[in-house]
Formats: sequence, C-alpha cells, structure tokens
Amino acid sequence: MASSERPVIIDHLAFTVQISALQYLDCATRLGPEQEDNFTWERMPKRDWNLCKTPYARQKRIDAYQSKCRAVLEARLSQFMAKVLGVMLRPMRGRGLMVI
Repeated sequence: MASSERPVIIDHLAFTVQISALQYLDCATRLGPEQEDNFTWERMPKRDWNLCKTPYARQKRIDAYQSKCRAVLEARLSQFMAKVLGVMLRPMRGRGLMVI
C-alpha cells in the first residue's frame, strides 16, 4: 500500500440479494485474471429424501437437507464477498448504527 493510500473501514453496507441465487455460483468458477483459477465454491448437498420409506423419515431428511442448504448458502455468500467483492464479513456488533 502506498503511503498516500489509507484503508477504508465500512461500518455498514446494505444490499439485497436472493440467497437462493447463490446456488448457481458453480457456473462462475473463473473470477478474473488476477484471481486463482482453481477456486471452487462450497458444494451444495444432494437431495436424498426419495430413499425414505416413512413420511416421518422423509420429513426429517428434508429438514436436514434444508439446514445444510442454508449453511452452504451462507458459506457461499461469505466466499462471494471475499473473493469477488474483496470484503470480509464480520459478526454483528449487537448495537445499532450511528452510536455516539
């Protein structure tokens, strides 16, 4: 970093994205010439509830699949923010903005 440049700290960044759209990031493997070419996104879980014989077991598998999907999509969002936008996600502070 040059001596005249200073890092920018962003306290709050707001945008809207459909989190379900992140499941299609498998198609976007190349991020540009300055990025690593062998980068892979977090893998989406496989649907396996068709193998269940009882409705209770089927619902349990569906719930587990949805939970895994949410975790993978959150990981993909973090990967997207870091690799594409160059922004690291940090945990919530637990307080509102513009604290004096």
